[in-house]
Amino acid sequence: EQVAIKVGFRRGDIEREASVLSAMAGVDGFPKVLLNEPPNEQSKGGVLVMELLGPSLDELCQKIAPYTYLSGPTVMRVGRGALSPLHKLHVAGFVHNDVKPGNLLLGPRASAAASDIHLIDFGLTTLASDMYVGP
Repeated sequence: EQVAIKVGFRRGDIEREASVLSAMAGVDGFPKVLLNEPPNEQSKGGVLVMELLGPSLDELCQKIAPYTYLSGPTVMRVGRGALSPLHKLHVAGFVHNDVKPGNLLLGPRASAAASDIHLIDFGLTTLASDMYVGP
């Protein structure tokens, strides 16, 4: 089985990501963590092993020929698909802070969730309670 591996190079690199994914475990739209190896002598920042997801929206858009446009219903479907995991993340009390097409991926190939959008890369994620709300 193919997997995605994220290696941290400095202490703390993976810890934030692992804690967010732990909080979102079992929630649709987030990769499943298969192994979370905390920092040690071999890997100073830790290691995360996750299920391998499909291509990102960025990759899919680059495959489309230049000057090709998506239909209105397709744009709406992609928008709703992207908002779903973001809403779930916000309900759990987190703010992603790095939403972009490269961090929105289709689900694992040959799975029931293959056409669902998943959110990845939680290295910049903060707690919503840490966000400044001005006067």
